[in-house]
Amino acid sequence: MTYTLTDFMRLGGPMMWPLLVCSVLTMAIIVERAIALGGSGRHAARFLDEVREAVTRRKVTEALAICDRAPGPLASMVRAGLSRHEQGRDAVRDGIEEAGAREIPRLERHLATLGAIAQVAPLFGLLGTTVGLLQCFHVMQVKAAALQPVGPADLSHGIWQALLATTAGLAIAIPATMGYNYFVRRVQQLVWEFQVAATDLLRLLAGEGPSP
Repeated sequence: MTYTLTDFMRLGGPMMWPLLVCSVLTMAIIVERAIALGGSGRHAARFLDEVREAVTRRKVTEALAICDRAPGPLASMVRAGLSRHEQGRDAVRDGIEEAGAREIPRLERHLATLGAIAQVAPLFGLLGTTVGLLQCFHVMQVKAAALQPVGPADLSHGIWQALLATTAGLAIAIPATMGYNYFVRRVQQLVWEFQVAATDLLRLLAGEGPSP
C-alpha cells in the first residue's frame, strides 16, 4: 500500500502540523544561509587583492570605488575603515569595528531560529508520541469496560500517530542541528577572515605592509 503525504499528515495526528511548519522553515533557512554565507566569502580574496593594490599605491579613492562595487559585509567593513583614513589609525579601527557590529548580526541571521527548531522538533515528536499512546490506552480501557477483546486494528491509529510523530521530529531535528552547527562555524571563520583583512588594512594605511 502506498501512502501519500496527506495520509501521513492524517495518520500522524495534530502534532504533524507544527512539525510541517518546522520542516519548511528548516529547509528555507538552510538554503538562504547557504547562499548568503557562500556569497560572503566567494570573492573575498580577489576583492582584498584589489583593495591592497590600490591602498599600496595610495589610491584610496580607487579603493573606495572597489568597495562600492563589491557586495557583502567585508566590503562594507573595509569601506568604513577607508572612509576615515585621513582621521588616523584609531579612527580607521573604530570605523571597521562599528561596521562589523552592524554586519556580523546579518551573518548570524535566522541561525537562532534554526537552533530553536533543532531543539523543539524532537519535543513536538515526543508530544505526538505521547498523545498516540494515550489514545491506545484509552481504546484499551473502553474495550475492557465493555468486555470486548482488543485487536491490532483498535490500536493501529494510536501507534501510527506515535511512530510518525517521533520519526518526523527526528527527521527535522537532524538536518536542523547539522545546519546550525555548520553555519555557526562558517560565521566564525568569516569573522576571523574579516579581522585579518582589517588588520592588514590598518598596516597598509600606516605604511607597514600586510601581515605575514
